[in-house]
Amino acid sequence: MKYPISLLLAVFLCSAIHATNIEAKADLILSNPELESYHGWIKYLGFRTQDAAARLGLENEETKDWIHQQEEWVTRILDDPDTLGTIRGTQEWAYLSGADDSGQPFRFATPLDYDPDKSYGLQIYIHGYSGNHIEHSGELESIEDNFRLSVLGRARGGYYMNLSENDVLEAIQFMLDHWNIDPRRLHFSGGSMGGWASFYLTNRHPHLVASSRPTCGFAPDLPVGNWLHIPFYATHSVDDPVVPVVQSRVPLKTLMAMGGKVVIDETDGLGHAAWDYHEGNQRSDAWYRDYKAPEFRDVRKIDYTATDGKARQGYWAMIETWGEDHRPARMQLNVSATNDLYVNFHNVKTISIDVASSPIDPSKDLRIMLNGSHPVKVAAPVADKLFLTQEETGGLKVTTNDPWTIKANVVKHYPGGANNLYDGAPLLVIWGTRGSPEQNAAMEHAAAAAMRSPHPWWTADDGETGSDGVVHEHMTYSRLKGKPDMEVTEGDLTGNHLVIIGSSKLNAVAERLSADLPIAIIDKKVVSSDGVSWKVENPLVFLTYYNPLQRDRLIYWVSAETPSFFNDGSGLTTVINSLSGGIDFALLEEQNRSIIATRTMNSDWDWSEGYEKSEILPDSLLSKNAWYAFMGEAYREATGADVALVNQSEILPDSLFVKGATRFEDLVPFLYQKQLVVFELNKTEMWTLKKLFSHLEHRRGDVRWLSSDDTSSKSTVEDEHVKIVATLDCWWAIAAAGKFAPESLQYANISVLDAYRSYLNRTQLDR
Repeated sequence: MKYPISLLLAVFLCSAIHATNIEAKADLILSNPELESYHGWIKYLGFRTQDAAARLGLENEETKDWIHQQEEWVTRILDDPDTLGTIRGTQEWAYLSGADDSGQPFRFATPLDYDPDKSYGLQIYIHGYSGNHIEHSGELESIEDNFRLSVLGRARGGYYMNLSENDVLEAIQFMLDHWNIDPRRLHFSGGSMGGWASFYLTNRHPHLVASSRPTCGFAPDLPVGNWLHIPFYATHSVDDPVVPVVQSRVPLKTLMAMGGKVVIDETDGLGHAAWDYHEGNQRSDAWYRDYKAPEFRDVRKIDYTATDGKARQGYWAMIETWGEDHRPARMQLNVSATNDLYVNFHNVKTISIDVASSPIDPSKDLRIMLNGSHPVKVAAPVADKLFLTQEETGGLKVTTNDPWTIKANVVKHYPGGANNLYDGAPLLVIWGTRGSPEQNAAMEHAAAAAMRSPHPWWTADDGETGSDGVVHEHMTYSRLKGKPDMEVTEGDLTGNHLVIIGSSKLNAVAERLSADLPIAIIDKKVVSSDGVSWKVENPLVFLTYYNPLQRDRLIYWVSAETPSFFNDGSGLTTVINSLSGGIDFALLEEQNRSIIATRTMNSDWDWSEGYEKSEILPDSLLSKNAWYAFMGEAYREATGADVALVNQSEILPDSLFVKGATRFEDLVPFLYQKQLVVFELNKTEMWTLKKLFSHLEHRRGDVRWLSSDDTSSKSTVEDEHVKIVATLDCWWAIAAAGKFAPESLQYANISVLDAYRSYLNRTQLDR
């Protein structure tokens, strides 16, 4: 049937008026600070409505449902501003993210026995890769004595890092702010990628955690001491070909050896579907309920390692300033019953102590011993907050104010590189417009990739997608804000962390800031502020620094001019920002993508010392294969192993380094926190492993077998053993080829970085 144009126009106008009316009501809510609890939810409903209409059309049932929900909630909130407190059962919700002014969703369930005067626990379920806050959490039915929470984490495949991590923490805080929840009863759980998060988030924020229940999770290279006060119940299937069982078994057995509270409940035959391990699930569900996080004043012993500036708190102590080395910072503290505080620093300059919440008795004199030195007395009454600083002489300085001495209003530098911009603060992507049409289009293409990513590594568009067509590693329900350089305002420059795309020639914002940055690019030459320079035909520069115009904000500058990089550069941004401990500066040759240099800075934004004294790599180490062979030898020498297994990156180019330019020190950031593992095999087990290597065409990753002789024939009788050294990364490939999880596998108590430096010192002496 054909309808008159006048009727169609009338329907369209009515729909437009109706939509405008709803938007006006929504704006009333969003403009009212007293209704802040609803701002994220209203933003999220608006996004879902607009997205469904754009993808599916106004007449689609899904679109109509979102329109109905938006209208219903806007009306309900305006009629009853306290409606949030009346919700019972299961409800989707969203908090308002400061990063991009978006509503980021989660789902919660109120307890069956809810009483506003009673305090409850909170179960936090964290979904696996490809899921969201609804799909992997079932019905999220209400239970007694606990709220339940399921969080998206910005993307289906965000890995709970950067903005994905921030979303989980914000959703938890929203629940704590609006419901009567005991902050000491936060229980984490999740499977696969969610199992990783049950390890990763609890490792970074142990003071928040009552218990953790990872299912088929993985925790390679995380500092085990951070979990010392966290009870774990882990379930895993030994034949898991996706997440190798050793990825959870090794760190948890290490925690057990340190006196941690650990249950390892393994099964076999379920592959990666350990969530179907019903007996283990029942035991796990009965186990966690009585646990509470300890009161801070009951925590007398802390062993906490920080890897970046976004997670530095171990209960009542905080790492304030890093040491000079580019590696994790570790503090160990022990308070005795006699009010003595024993402190060990490892790559730490200053920590702060919240005395008021600690087991320290402020009414008595406090004696502090740093790294085994003689006591430093702090007379009673002890101040509520103390700062402990290791001086250059090795002595201890105790103050009541942070002794950090750099100019006022400058954000401290922490390891993490560009990842530190993705902390939940406002973030703006700016692309250049002053190049050729091809260059401008390429920079805008890169900006679109940056605006889709919850991380600084700008994932590509060719990954797996959900039913809505969104790539799993892209942000699902928002985009970061972005502008071309010519539209950027002064408020934009001072109110946001900035991601700047394009050279100073192509991007006006980059040109404006360039005079105050520690890197200058002039006539095919790159010069750092301490005088180190490199001749480069087509430089590709990655730089993280504080914003000279607003020094408590950060900038991440990707300077290039070749359109091919901006059109397909996501692989390189992944290498620079996710495979290292956070590089502050990286220089590559744009055409062949080889690494010329990588550098880091200290807490005062000065270049780390000793770089110019580092030797240039010899020609024999310039290729990827040669570099990994060198590292294999370093592994073997550090541990006395017969064989080294080395997992080679498939992302890095074969011509990895640049002749006459790349230094040994340029490789340090890539070895930031990786740990070595060792194990011994008898003859039969050796043949099993060798057989797996013959099937590595089924692998995920490229593992090399390195030995000084034919070690496979070394074992001639059953009780003779061969010692093998590797990193846990190797097991991603091995498990994909077949089940192999030696019981003897354990951490070697030496890091990859230490093995590298030790081997480097010896080979330099030989030269």
